Amino acid sequence: PIYMQWKNGVKIYSLYDEDNGSAFIHSADIQWHTLTYKDDNFFNANGPGKHYRIDAIANDTQNTKSSSNVLFIQQSPAIYIPNAFTPDGNSLNDKFMPIIVGIKTLSITIYNRWGELVYSSDKTDDGWDGSFHGANAPAGIYYYMVSARGYNQEMIFRNGNVQLLR
Repeated sequence: PIYMQWKNGVKIYSLYDEDNGSAFIHSADIQWHTLTYKDDNFFNANGPGKHYRIDAIANDTQNTKSSSNVLFIQQSPAIYIPNAFTPDGNSLNDKFMPIIVGIKTLSITIYNRWGELVYSSDKTDDGWDGSFHGANAPAGIYYYMVSARGYNQEMIFRNGNVQLLR
């Protein structure tokens, strides 16, 4: 890198990320001695990951700049599934829904102990509220099956039991 030859070193690093595939926007200025950066908006990105570029600004009177190559960071898909929920209206664990990261599509089905389908959805942002045919389903153990496709096209399958607590 050219900035290794700068007599007074680097004053600051400016971080840019791609704005929905159109242009790079300034995200943060990072001190020269800082070795890490956390992007709080990474998981709000639409798509499989984010593009970044870093500009090193020289510690000189001309503000000489050296730009990095563009780096693409992709989150591997992951699903975290709770084993219990309490649909009691207190806004804590009121719905059974997988916590997803890097997932583009998701399908979930839930069955009672007699094998009856009690819930099905293809929405990534919805969950089962513990109802069946418009009434509260009884407390107990239910069986779920989840299939999902990550932004990287990887398929993930999960199944198991969830306990509905009343």
